[in-house]
Amino acid sequence: MRRLWRRRWLIAVIVIAATGIAALISFSLTPRYTAMTNVMIEPRQSQVVEIQEVLSELPPNKETLNNEIQVIRSRRLAAQVVDKNKLIEDPEFNRALVDPSTLSLAFGWVTGLLGGDETKRLTPGKGSDPQREKLIDAFLNALSVKPVPFSTVMNVSVESEDPEKAARLANSLANLYLADQLKAKFEATTRATRWLGEQLAELREKVAASERAVEAYRQQSGLVRGAHRGEEAVTLVDQQISELSSALISARSNRAEAGARLEQIERALKSRRGVGSSGIVLSSPLIQSLLLKESEIVGKKAELAAEFGPKHPRMMAAEAEIEDVRKKIRAEVQKVVESVRSDVEVARAREVALEKSLKVLESQVGNQNQKDVNLRALEREAAANRSLIEVFLVRFKETSAQADLHTPDARITSLASVPTRPSYPKKGRVIGLAFFASVFFATLLAITLEWLRRGFGSTVQIERVTGLYALGLIPMLEGGRRNRPRPHDYVLENQSSNFAEAIRSLRFSLALTNVDNPPKTIMFTSSLPEEGKSAVALSLARLMARTGYKVLIIDCDNRHPKVHGSLKLAGNPGLVDLLVNNADLRKVIQRDEDSGAHVIAAGKTVPCPAELLGSRLMKALLDKCAEHYDLVILDSPPVLAVSDARTLSAQVDKTVFVVQWQKTRRETAVLALNLLRESRADIAGVVLSRVDAKKHAKHGYEDSDYYHKKAQKYYAT
Repeated sequence: MRRLWRRRWLIAVIVIAATGIAALISFSLTPRYTAMTNVMIEPRQSQVVEIQEVLSELPPNKETLNNEIQVIRSRRLAAQVVDKNKLIEDPEFNRALVDPSTLSLAFGWVTGLLGGDETKRLTPGKGSDPQREKLIDAFLNALSVKPVPFSTVMNVSVESEDPEKAARLANSLANLYLADQLKAKFEATTRATRWLGEQLAELREKVAASERAVEAYRQQSGLVRGAHRGEEAVTLVDQQISELSSALISARSNRAEAGARLEQIERALKSRRGVGSSGIVLSSPLIQSLLLKESEIVGKKAELAAEFGPKHPRMMAAEAEIEDVRKKIRAEVQKVVESVRSDVEVARAREVALEKSLKVLESQVGNQNQKDVNLRALEREAAANRSLIEVFLVRFKETSAQADLHTPDARITSLASVPTRPSYPKKGRVIGLAFFASVFFATLLAITLEWLRRGFGSTVQIERVTGLYALGLIPMLEGGRRNRPRPHDYVLENQSSNFAEAIRSLRFSLALTNVDNPPKTIMFTSSLPEEGKSAVALSLARLMARTGYKVLIIDCDNRHPKVHGSLKLAGNPGLVDLLVNNADLRKVIQRDEDSGAHVIAAGKTVPCPAELLGSRLMKALLDKCAEHYDLVILDSPPVLAVSDARTLSAQVDKTVFVVQWQKTRRETAVLALNLLRESRADIAGVVLSRVDAKKHAKHGYEDSDYYHKKAQKYYAT
């Protein structure tokens, strides 16, 4: 949030500009209105008669709904809407009717040079094919057909600059869609009726031909049908075989019955009981009367036997009469036997005759069966043709009756009404989207810029990145490059300023690094040139000297010395003379008249100053100076530029590392500090120099309260 707050003006400018442009564009666009008609696929239709339609009803599924959406969006229906509503005369769809502007004239001129025909106007009427196709494309671009979730309803929407036109076009398309369904059903029924009529004519001929073939084959093969047996007609041979089989069975039964009677009579005659044991014989009335007469005579004989002897004439007469009756009985029995035997012979002869006749007929069945198979095949074909023509005839009548009963498979649930509010542009949505998008983009840009800013912005960042103590913030003096005051002069002239207070705070921070034995020799360095180390070192030296401390500042940058020039002192003799020529220290030290600080200039240039700065003579010089001064400040070269600072860092009590606010890269500073650590430097901490106090406070850094407005009353301007 602090990073975003630091970039708040960038974010505000981007958001205001983007939102303003979006609002300007939204209010400058021509408003467009959308009218919507709802069409529902209706699978349930009123069934007036129980007749199956030629075109089946549309199943209510997702695939059907998508198919019907494509039908509504078809170019065929779009062309009908274009023609019916005369859109070729409408400038909204026929852009060639609009008066060309300067820009469009120029575009048309360029297109004409390239061989295009964009400047041609569509004249009222049907138009040529390419022209009409453009009108259809324009209408389809304004058309939207979407399904309503979990239903069979389709939203048919048309967008137009005129709200009444949008409603008229949407309703027109919906009505044409329903009419197209009716037309499709009518055409399908007409085609089916025509085809069924043609098929019926062919089937009639086939039925007549097949029936003629049956009769011709029947006459040719002699297969004349007889009586019906159940539902199946039989031939005469079959009928004769059936009748002979029945007669044969009856003859066999009669023959068996007659034989049984004969056998019974013969057994009776052989038995002791005689004729009386045969029911067949006793069934004869004559025999019954003779037996009765015999019985009477036997009874009369018995009565006579009581009175007369066997030789008595009356007894003899009775015996003769009995014998006469018995002869008659035997004669009658013989007649009965002969009659039964004759019946048996007749029955056997009839049975034999019937068997011969049946064998003759059975010998004819094989040939007749083959002919009958062929006949039945012809009859089945004729029956199939009759069944097929009946089916086609029924379907023909049903289809012919459907011509006036068609209903569409969809219906309009709500007609499009004239919209009162434009659907495009959605100003609130566009402006809101632009606002949130610009906020997102601006935020992303701000975070990216902050991420790309690899410098240090606060003491907290210094301590987090370097792991060292932040000794303080040194503010940048106000003014341009040319008229900005020099820090080492400003600190003397404005000792109550926030800049002077920052220098004092640096001094106290250095003293706190070792309370019992405060450091006396302090080296100021940085990673690269122009980071403010010399200004900080000079300002600290002059301010401490003005307040009564004995301060010595030594310029250790032999390659690019600055101290003597900043204080307007002589460049020679200097430090090199002390270390090389063993010059007198008192003659080398110069005095800054404004502050009272003592100064040792860098001296003449030498090939390898690092060897001098790391020598025992340098260490002895620093020890000697520390005995006579309260504070010895060394201004050294940058760490990454030359090795002088690394060599010198081992000779001093403390090293102060200076980084420029928002300029010195973090990686660069860390690299320089690691080199100092490798040189066994005792690093007191890091100073953040040239801090823009106003920006630092406004950007909301962690230590921004350091220069908060409420604290400004303690400083003099």
